[in-house]
Amino acid sequence: MVIFIKENKQKILQFIRLTLLSGLIFLVAMVILLATLGWVYRDNIKQHFVNQINKGLKTEVFIEDISVNLFRNFPLASISLRNVTMLEAIDSSPKDTLLVASRIFFQFSLMDIIRKDYTIKQAEVIDGYFHMKMFEDGSNNYTFWSTALEGTPSKSDMEFQLNKMTFTRMEYRYWDMRGGHKLHFDIQRATLGGNFARDNYLLQSRGEMMVGEIIIDKAFIAGNTKMVFDIETDVQNNNLFTFRNGNFTFGSHAFLAEGSVDLSGDHVYTDINISGRNIKLENFIADLPPQYAKYFEGYRSKGEFYFDATIKGTFSNVVKPFVQADFGISNGEMHHRKAGLKFEKLSFDASFDNGPRRNTSTSTLDIRNLHTVLNKGEIRGDATIFNFDEPRLDVKIFSNINADEWQRFLQIEKIEKASGDLLIDIEFKGKLDENKKFTAYHFMASQVRGVITSRNLDFRLKDDNLDYNNINADFRFNNNDIVVNSFKGNASSSDFNMKGYFRNVLPWLFLEDQRLFVDASLQSGNLNFNELLQHSVSESDTTYRLTLSDKIDFRLDAGIQRLAFRKFEAEKVKGILSMRDQVFHAGNISLATMQGTINASGYINGKNDQYLVMGCEATINNVDVYQLFYQMGNFGQQSIGYENIRGRITANTRFVSRWSPELEIDWNALETTADIKVENGELLNYKPMLALSRFIRVGDLNQVKFSTIENQIRIKDQKIIIPDMEINSNAINIRLSGEHSFNNEINYRLQILLSDLLARRNRESRNPQEQYGDIIDDGLGRTTLFLLVTGTIDEPVFRYDRHSVREKLREDLKKEGQNLREVFRTEFGLGSRDTLPDGTLAEPTQRQKQQKEIEEREKGRFIIEWDD
Repeated sequence: MVIFIKENKQKILQFIRLTLLSGLIFLVAMVILLATLGWVYRDNIKQHFVNQINKGLKTEVFIEDISVNLFRNFPLASISLRNVTMLEAIDSSPKDTLLVASRIFFQFSLMDIIRKDYTIKQAEVIDGYFHMKMFEDGSNNYTFWSTALEGTPSKSDMEFQLNKMTFTRMEYRYWDMRGGHKLHFDIQRATLGGNFARDNYLLQSRGEMMVGEIIIDKAFIAGNTKMVFDIETDVQNNNLFTFRNGNFTFGSHAFLAEGSVDLSGDHVYTDINISGRNIKLENFIADLPPQYAKYFEGYRSKGEFYFDATIKGTFSNVVKPFVQADFGISNGEMHHRKAGLKFEKLSFDASFDNGPRRNTSTSTLDIRNLHTVLNKGEIRGDATIFNFDEPRLDVKIFSNINADEWQRFLQIEKIEKASGDLLIDIEFKGKLDENKKFTAYHFMASQVRGVITSRNLDFRLKDDNLDYNNINADFRFNNNDIVVNSFKGNASSSDFNMKGYFRNVLPWLFLEDQRLFVDASLQSGNLNFNELLQHSVSESDTTYRLTLSDKIDFRLDAGIQRLAFRKFEAEKVKGILSMRDQVFHAGNISLATMQGTINASGYINGKNDQYLVMGCEATINNVDVYQLFYQMGNFGQQSIGYENIRGRITANTRFVSRWSPELEIDWNALETTADIKVENGELLNYKPMLALSRFIRVGDLNQVKFSTIENQIRIKDQKIIIPDMEINSNAINIRLSGEHSFNNEINYRLQILLSDLLARRNRESRNPQEQYGDIIDDGLGRTTLFLLVTGTIDEPVFRYDRHSVREKLREDLKKEGQNLREVFRTEFGLGSRDTLPDGTLAEPTQRQKQQKEIEEREKGRFIIEWDD
């Protein structure tokens, strides 16, 4: 028994060895046979393939190499084409490239080689691209194969009966120039299977690819998303495709496609439904195109998204199918950790359709029942967009969330921080132009209704030194205008309370060339322009800047209890403030300041970017001179300061000046005329008066008091022009005229009565003629000293004013001659043309004697002696 089993085992092993050896011999034989067949028939196979291809091609094809491969797709043989380039199938030149592939394989049975009757059953295209175009005239570049061959029909030695096509690493592009459709796919691998030679068959297609872009009717649908598909389609008569099981994933979302595509008519007819349920909101947002996904950066979201779309109708260059889609979110939540925002209970329903004309001009997007909760507030609303070419908007929104939450949500760069309560309840109906932008016309035609109110609103703007707080407002929208029922609050230490109308608000907010018109009343307890106009602050100085906007016109009926700018302070300020075309006007301004009152009207012209032109007419009533010089910064000069002057001033002034936007004055452009009256005046330690110490003891002029001074002072070309005036003081009476430049150069002409100089407390032992120069009688029995003061305020130069003396003598001689003629006419009855009798000489007058003495003194003939 044991021997029998052992013998059978040996026989079995021998049989196995024989079988394996036979199989190996058979395989080797087959390989040798196939190699031999391939070698023997390779040229025949290539020739049959080239002949068949050339019969159907309608464009040029360039192939680097054609070979026969019997092993790559065993048990099928392959005709291998390497580095294939096909040009566009068009009549004109030059031609672009339609197809490029590094490899194309056409596969057939090995038995076909023996039969010498080749049937191509499968094809594979590897590494390349296929770019299809539909031109404006309806022609295309991809009809490269002729279905009707010329000549008498005859059976071919090579036929194409494909049942499988495979594409690997291929880029596919389609561009319909007439309809504005574009497709771009990067196919990793895709397989199409079916008996393509039959009219009716089951088409199985599966694969994966990256969707570069899908643009239908010039509208971007999707892009940069992975797509995996596995679809079974019933094909009838090669023109009706009915989706039996259309499953595909777009990104991470699963969709089901049902319906049909009919190619039997002149145009494509579609009836397709695509639906997706229980789509994760976070995945949907992640798969959005970059231009939309950027709005959700930083947010973590969850919830459910649904989508259901129908495409039904004829698809041609003239007619488009009807497209209708419903989508929405339920149980949504979006959390922005960095901003600290958490939108909860987010939900909305939306629908889209392309309207009766099946294009963007009749398309409508309707968003309904939008609702979300943010902390203790909520946002709800509805929105509809009609006509995507020139969109019409119908938006309703309600919100009562905090201003800080709005800022963190909108992330407005201009606002650094915000807090307080905001209530927004707005309805807006408006239209955009073809560029999806608002124009002035469309803003004018828009309709806005609703309210915006704020309570205890605080905020701070970037690059702004002001703190805005306690803003309480009640705005009522009436189309483009706002009725301001109340608008009050603080800007740092300043406060305001405004009521009135803001007109053309929306165009001004959103368009660069629109103006805001304000007609309102402004009440304030305190306006501190040191803060309001502050531009920058350094350790040494504070810079202010004033610019007048060309986009704001206003009229304000103002009442301000207290106003301050630099050292200037005023109370009970009232008047009309207005601005139009960058020209600011202040009319009927009255204010209490410097222990008096001022009534003024003026303007600031800001049309030039480089400087401001200011003009003013003012009536100054009983203002304290010390406060005037102190608060006005000594008017920019250093010759006489607030510490040198006292008194009360009343004046009518008119001036025009030019300033930089930083409020630095251009002294060359300053022109002023002022009719002034100073009462109960006093000069303290005024340098020019102290310099008169060569004539009067210093102590007498340290404090010079005078009752009243009246004159008209002019400023022009950086000079103060002082007409002739009398100053009657406790120390000395002076008649003064001259000029005083802004660099403190002076040119004064003084007339001093000798009687003042010879008063007991001023009298000295020297001869007055030697001490003071030439002395002239003023015609009233009073002797006058003429002086010319030049140099500077710090170093004045006093000298004898010969010019004034001569002018005085000439005027007096002329006057005495007229008096003498009048006497002769009276005494002798002479007419105006008569002359004196010969030998009749008048005695020299006292004035003539003085003139002669002066001339003699100038020649050095004699000197007047003075006795004590």
